[in-house]
Amino acid sequence: MEHKKDLIFYHILALFVLGCLFCIRFQYIFWDSFWSDEALYSWIANKIYQNPAFIFSPQAFSPLHPPLYASILALSRHFLNFLPVETAYRFFSFITYILGIAAIYILGTRFKDRFVGVFCAVCLAFNTVYFFYSARILIDIPFVAVCCMLFASLLDRQQNQTCRQLFVIGFWGMIAILLKSSGAILIPVTTLYLMFYKDMSNFASRIKEVVIPLTVMMCTYLWEVYLYRHYGLHVPGPGTTFAFSLGFDQIKTYLKVLLYLLKFPNIFVLFAYGALVCLTKQPWHKKFLLTLWIGIFFFALVFSPSSEYPRYVLQLLPFLILTAGLGFEFFISHFKKWRNILRAMIVLACCLSLYETDQKMNLASQLFTEYQTPAKIVNEIASPGSLVITNAPRPLCYFTDMDFLEFGGGITGLLLEKDEFKRLVEKSNRDVLLVIDEWGGMQPTWAEPFTQDSENFLKELNFKHVSTITMTDKILKIKDFPIFRIYKRPKN
Repeated sequence: MEHKKDLIFYHILALFVLGCLFCIRFQYIFWDSFWSDEALYSWIANKIYQNPAFIFSPQAFSPLHPPLYASILALSRHFLNFLPVETAYRFFSFITYILGIAAIYILGTRFKDRFVGVFCAVCLAFNTVYFFYSARILIDIPFVAVCCMLFASLLDRQQNQTCRQLFVIGFWGMIAILLKSSGAILIPVTTLYLMFYKDMSNFASRIKEVVIPLTVMMCTYLWEVYLYRHYGLHVPGPGTTFAFSLGFDQIKTYLKVLLYLLKFPNIFVLFAYGALVCLTKQPWHKKFLLTLWIGIFFFALVFSPSSEYPRYVLQLLPFLILTAGLGFEFFISHFKKWRNILRAMIVLACCLSLYETDQKMNLASQLFTEYQTPAKIVNEIASPGSLVITNAPRPLCYFTDMDFLEFGGGITGLLLEKDEFKRLVEKSNRDVLLVIDEWGGMQPTWAEPFTQDSENFLKELNFKHVSTITMTDKILKIKDFPIFRIYKRPKN
């Protein structure tokens, strides 16, 4: 009875805190900051909304991810057509933020108990990195939720030996692969777990357990590969971007990012203790699943090009939080009289991360904005057949009526170094528009920083200045800072 009362108290406290957090998080479906990747997914979603058959076009598969996510965004726009388009898309991001929290609650509950489930849900909800990326129109947050559901289904296999459960495992694996081609890395995780989750012996008798989920996942991936080949696109491998360039730099980079993920809330000590508890106190199938989770994902990451963006290791965040939850529950089991207070303290302690989150969100809301202004100018001055060269091709495609150059349009990201840029411009027999995006980076050396020499170089190529869009912002401490420069060169 006491355990039930503790559980009710803990749930009520957690729901109250999460409810307040959801109200704070909801405001970010209205912000204007817009990344390049967001623009691409939104552009594909718009095309699917206008013509559902677009889902089978090469353009829909061009970003190295299948168009499932963009299709769901299109549905979101359909049902929320009373909202601005970007707001409708961000509302779906808000929903996936909540679904991810629900998914890790289910995972924590199946791994240990509902106390661990609530701990995981609260820690994930307040995690600065998870909160930040959930405000973006990106695949990463839905992918985290699907990974949690797949691993929860694998854990459930210990108790549920039905054929239906194998189809459930296959279903979540299929959704992961349809969200991201790199989700194919879950195929070996699922296969190895189902073959060895009872013990490391007599696995031949359990091969039949692998057949159903493996068939579903492999058919999905092979269907994707067929479509990529059919459209003449690069065929993504299980890791999509893996370059087989293993080195200490990659390992140090990802360890640094993983530590950053544990910073807010600060649960590194709990994670270290939980890892020890898992290795010594947990049954074989749970230890094996966590080992597979961290092992295969981390192995894949260190074989990929080094990157300090936390979003690329976000799928490891539930593992880190779940391990910390195990450590916390085992620790407070030694303080039976104080455990309710300690649980309440850890929930309330997560609220301290809101200050860091709020600062980061306020800063981010001022960056990567105002793309509508240069897009409007491009629409006004571009003639039919104009070539638009920019380091922000995706936002311009989204906010203008033009398409990418490789698909018959006029917008290209070929903002090249001096000699190559000069050759590209001089051989063009049409109007050339140049849009330099100071937000996006990726400018050639002659344009970053943009100086009088840069201006003189463009004049030599017969470019005429059209507009410079500036920004003044107190948070960023900038005044009349140029964020877009637009030039036009008439055709010869």
